[in-house]
Amino acid sequence: MDKNRYSMYGIQIQEWLALKHGIKPLLRTVIQPDDVKNIEKLCREDGLFYIVKPFSQLYLTKFDSPVNVIYISKNKDLLERAYQSEKSGSGSLGARKIVGELLGYPSCCVEFYSEFFSQPYLKDTKFSIPIKTYSKTQGKPSFLVNNIFKLESRLSSKGLEEYQKNPDFADRVSHLFLISHVPCSYTCKESIKMGREMLDLLEKEEPELAKEIVFRLKRPLLYFDDFNWLIFNGRVNGNTINYTSILPPLSLMPEGLVKKFREGSEVKVGKEFVDIFKNKERVHRIKKKDKDNGILFNFS
Repeated sequence: MDKNRYSMYGIQIQEWLALKHGIKPLLRTVIQPDDVKNIEKLCREDGLFYIVKPFSQLYLTKFDSPVNVIYISKNKDLLERAYQSEKSGSGSLGARKIVGELLGYPSCCVEFYSEFFSQPYLKDTKFSIPIKTYSKTQGKPSFLVNNIFKLESRLSSKGLEEYQKNPDFADRVSHLFLISHVPCSYTCKESIKMGREMLDLLEKEEPELAKEIVFRLKRPLLYFDDFNWLIFNGRVNGNTINYTSILPPLSLMPEGLVKKFREGSEVKVGKEFVDIFKNKERVHRIKKKDKDNGILFNFS
């Protein structure tokens, strides 16, 4: 299966496979008008139905000009139900829950996601949902639900604008996921099950892509925000990372800051500082902006 055949039309191969093989009952994404005919052809080949509808606003995001949202499913009724929910809901929590359920996401994750977007701390644009997911995680995070690079579903208007301004960044990271939803925790059993099913499918259909995704997702990650993070080739012991290199794809973190990490071989993450060591000697100290800035996610 040619993954580029799908991604060139704005749909990741994981999404298509999940729909085609019953992991998800519905696919929903923004599509360019010129791609509709191509998607129609793909739907005919795989026995799928679709509708395309324009939106001037989706939840917290307003658009300068209407965007086209495509809904694809084996079940025609789901298409209209999802569209009407988003159209009539005007971004309400009820609409979020209904659409999340139609997309086949675990109910615990739908509830978590909906409640998150009702909270007053969303006014603070620095707050990032992976921090909230991490805070709900009991035990070791699973790489199968590492959704750090799947940005579209959690970006505010400001974040989406930043994402669209950096298309090269989007291209580097957009394919690195096994689940497309926001998990309620990085140990969510239902989400892990979906991630495992997707990995099994990819290993059969796109083995090279599967290897790349596992290699990237199954690594320690130092997270500052949606656009600033580092992937380490190394191991974690408590709040310490021992590493040999910084792995691509790189985020939008300033090159000068990335260089400091490249000069080290060990990082210790504290409450106020991130310290970088080389041969047991501290070579750099980075002051954290707040307690949620510079969080070590041990997906390794």
